[in-house]
Amino acid sequence: MVGMRLWLRSRKQAGGLGLDDALLVPGYVAATGFSALIIIGNLHYGVDRHIWDVPPAWFEAAVLLAWLTELFFTVSSCATKISVLLFYRRLTKGTISKRWKGATIGAIVFTAAYGLALILALVFNCRPTNAYWKVYSDHYHEDYTCSDTKAINPLAGALSVFSDFYAVFLPMLMLRHFDIPHRQKVALNLVFSLGLLVGGAGIARTYYLWQLGYDYDITFVGYRLLMSSVLELQIGLICASAPALRVFFRQYLAEPFSRALNTARTDRGESRVGKRDSSQVAQSIDSYTSHRRSGSLGAGSAVDAKIMQHRTAPLEEEEEPEQFGASVPSAKLRTDSPAMQVRTPEDYEVYTLKNLQRNRPSQHYPSKSSSSWDMEDHKDSSSHKPLTTCYSPPSRG
Repeated sequence: MVGMRLWLRSRKQAGGLGLDDALLVPGYVAATGFSALIIIGNLHYGVDRHIWDVPPAWFEAAVLLAWLTELFFTVSSCATKISVLLFYRRLTKGTISKRWKGATIGAIVFTAAYGLALILALVFNCRPTNAYWKVYSDHYHEDYTCSDTKAINPLAGALSVFSDFYAVFLPMLMLRHFDIPHRQKVALNLVFSLGLLVGGAGIARTYYLWQLGYDYDITFVGYRLLMSSVLELQIGLICASAPALRVFFRQYLAEPFSRALNTARTDRGESRVGKRDSSQVAQSIDSYTSHRRSGSLGAGSAVDAKIMQHRTAPLEEEEEPEQFGASVPSAKLRTDSPAMQVRTPEDYEVYTLKNLQRNRPSQHYPSKSSSSWDMEDHKDSSSHKPLTTCYSPPSRG
């Protein structure tokens, strides 16, 4: 993230390079060295173990690593905080009163002063300086003097926490006097409030600094101290680079993300339409299948009646009288059962023919007053002829 910020600044896409960027470089380098020292201590000198599990031969190297981590932490923490404060000073140049400018400059001076004081205290804590870690060696027999750090270490942690919260609330108070939209103010306050995470990690670090002075298990307590310290440094670097992230996302990732989201929404919409259509088709098939299986031709449902009515007319128009008459016997044979079901086109045709035979017009017998010509026609019609002579479909045309 630091590299991305410097790259954007070098291209003048998030402002030009300034002193705040120059101070962020040593802050990043010191934080990287701090993390590397933790890894070395864990792998080779048992920093993450209880003191009774660490061989005495490792004590000298472990304490030397602890001294270096304190130095790297102070440099990285102070450089990052001053970089953030210089960024505030640069951001509000010519827009706020001298009172707020003085508050920003005062915070910069305070951070630099206590950082320098901690470095000097660390260097001159023991005379000679190497006695800080050499005293844990069985081969060291020189004279030395060291100060008690039970009070200095928690005080250093408290000053670091104070500077963390100062760097968070100062821009929030300054932002109240800016004439910008409310939505933009909320967004900036959210960015600034990320620094509260740094303050939380600093509080945990201060607690472990106090515990380190009174607990015999210094390696195990020291490991927790190192974890809270590295968390404080890395979150601080992220917060310092957060303003550049907004520019990066807006210029390089906004369009790809928007295109990807639109594509996903389109695909999701098409998938929903496809599922809905498939569901409707499946419901239609199930409904039709259940109707065919449960419907009885003897009962004669309304749907069957509509289907018969729809299919009867074409049959009457298309079938020839000879074919109609020839199919009657087979229809009679296949429809003797009281509840026949239509399963094939042939069954449907047989059922239609049976229905036509059942509903054909009744024969009119001649009355006593009928003429001899009518009687002859009646005799002719009562002879055994095909069914089509009694009910023939209308001729085409």
